[in-house]
Amino acid sequence: MEKESKMISECCFSIIMPTYNRAFCICDAVDSVLKQKYENFELIVIDDGSTDNTEEILKHKYTQELFSGKLKYLRVEHGGVSFARNKGLQIASNEWIGYLDTDNLMCENYFHVFDSVIKKHENKMFYAQIRHLHSGKVVGKPYDERLFCRWSLADMNAFVHHVSLYRALGGFDEKMNRLVDWELMLRYSRKNIPLFIPKVVVEYNDSQEIKRISNTEDAEEMRQIIYDRYLPEKKVLKKKKILIRVDMFQEKNLPSDDAEIFREYMDFYWNRFVLFEKKDTDKFNLLIKVPKSLSLFLKNKIRALEAFYDFVKVYDDDGLVDAVQEAADFEDGKVVGFIVKDCVPEDLVSVLDRILRGSLDGETYEAYEDKVVVISSLDKANALQ
Repeated sequence: MEKESKMISECCFSIIMPTYNRAFCICDAVDSVLKQKYENFELIVIDDGSTDNTEEILKHKYTQELFSGKLKYLRVEHGGVSFARNKGLQIASNEWIGYLDTDNLMCENYFHVFDSVIKKHENKMFYAQIRHLHSGKVVGKPYDERLFCRWSLADMNAFVHHVSLYRALGGFDEKMNRLVDWELMLRYSRKNIPLFIPKVVVEYNDSQEIKRISNTEDAEEMRQIIYDRYLPEKKVLKKKKILIRVDMFQEKNLPSDDAEIFREYMDFYWNRFVLFEKKDTDKFNLLIKVPKSLSLFLKNKIRALEAFYDFVKVYDDDGLVDAVQEAADFEDGKVVGFIVKDCVPEDLVSVLDRILRGSLDGETYEAYEDKVVVISSLDKANALQ
């Protein structure tokens, strides 16, 4: 009687696990779920037309669990991970839905973590953290609408939602071959803010040796589709008296290697842009110079920057004049520009204010319609004197 009362008070979960030719690792994932001390859950394995011995292994090893209904196994014709997950959603019996891939492991606290938080909040979406098995890196950050629309802050393996969201908004987009997890979470989060739980609930296999969608398919075309659907309109710049000009890449031309482009962009973002973002952005506009020829990866990144930041203007070699005219407040006849090379002064805003007041000298860079734009190429050492 006590056990029945406990089960009634617990949230009921359906965990969906798609699989395709993963006989070599699926049992570890299944075991990590079935060994949970939590009572009220079912595990649904959707076999996406495997050609190995997945079905034989599961039916032999988990006869009792299959008979009791704790484990459900459904074999379908090969249609991809989204097709398989949607089949799982269609046959799920419980009100809360979670997901686990076959190369990952559920921590023993998984159900208790989500159950305890769900009971205290009215949200319909929750996500926690995963830990990479090899690097030890913990992934999962608090929800921020701006950041969430630029890249996913959550991993599908640590994501739980109420079944009503699926019934109202649909399942995974079967036309997409990448970023389907992120697309679903974005769609659900438009009117349902997810709640972040700062606890690790899944051990994630980050080995590059295992073949998975995340390291076999190109993502940028799918990212473009997601941005078309969910990215806000480009923010309108408010003209300001201070302009900061920075190059996204140190060289005029893009690196020829995609991996190097990615590394240099990330270096720009974390080591320069993030520093600007933390300043008083009400006082300046940031003009970001990019090469003329851009990859889809960079077009997507730039599109996100301009959509979420109202102090950002991106331009190429031929667009400086237009960028200045759009970003600069020429009412008093003078605007201060600041070229940032390799570093950002710690007291950047006060330095720019001092230049604007004329207490620091700059060099005349160019004039637009007889209105002087002063560009100061002060480096960090000079700026802090």
